[in-house]
Amino acid sequence: MVGLIITAHGGIAAEILRSATSIMGPLPQARALAIERGADPEAVYTQLSQAIDEVDADGDQPLSEQARR
Repeated sequence: MVGLIITAHGGIAAEILRSATSIMGPLPQARALAIERGADPEAVYTQLSQAIDEVDADGDQPLSEQARR
């Protein structure tokens, strides 16, 4: 399965994921990442890197490698 990360300001990402889950059922390889106003870019990078690792379904981590360059 392809991993999915939804990023958006405030609670929008969580609501999009909640809507998708209500239509599709459980989405174990999906994460929502909220980016709040004034968020520290390094903290966002860390959260995004963690989300990439969590949704990496097959372990070959192409996004993880690209994101860390």
